[in-house]
Amino acid sequence: MGIEPTKWDDLLDWLRGDGASHATIMRLKRILITEPGIYESFRNVISTPETWHTKATDLNSCAANHYGPAASKDPSSLSRSSNAANMKRPTDLKKCDFYPTSRSMTMIWEARVLDCWRIDGDSDILNHFQELANIDCLPTLDDLLEHASIIRERYASQAAYDQSLSKAEQEDASTREQAPAGSPWTKRSSVEEPALPPDSEVDPDTEMPDLADIPDDSVEENFAAPPQHSECEDDPPSDPDPPSKSKQKLKEKSTKEDQ
Repeated sequence: MGIEPTKWDDLLDWLRGDGASHATIMRLKRILITEPGIYESFRNVISTPETWHTKATDLNSCAANHYGPAASKDPSSLSRSSNAANMKRPTDLKKCDFYPTSRSMTMIWEARVLDCWRIDGDSDILNHFQELANIDCLPTLDDLLEHASIIRERYASQAAYDQSLSKAEQEDASTREQAPAGSPWTKRSSVEEPALPPDSEVDPDTEMPDLADIPDDSVEENFAAPPQHSECEDDPPSDPDPPSKSKQKLKEKSTKEDQ
């Protein structure tokens, strides 16, 4: 920078860069710690990671942890939300394109925050507030902040997570923190498993008979002696001419030729 080493004693040099540059400068300061001069030992150099690189590293970490498989069926995964919003999923989750991924993740976050309000209001948020505006009944900002605090405490806090796993925790919670009980959960039948018909549609003629209805002759037939072993196709075929007969025929043939 055109500054002489003797004039660096009263100056501070703030360097910023990516993770590798920051690590290199810190390594140099450890190596040169025995140098007597301030300029030679880098004592007046302050190194910090660049803000943009820090954001990019954090974005890659969030993408790798929360996107999941491309065809994920988990509604909480970012891949499922990206497919629903018709947005491109990053091809390399360890090195994402910063601005497209940042915009998509921000939009998904805002959509999920707005979706939380359907618990306390209507599923169509825009239509809900438009109807309130038509009748001049829009809530005040203080009312919205109060409802938002209740939604957070009931559905998006550590206490809400503990209540969902323990009935005792839910009973001991305050009325403000208790989430209303919903309908009982039923396991969804698998696609591969065929649905069983109701009892009214079962043909009574196809039901298995009781042991008392089976006649004795059928029992005797079931326990009859097994059939005799028959020659299988894999068994070697029987030789039509045994070796002794073949030798006799060859001897007779040679005798006739000699005569």
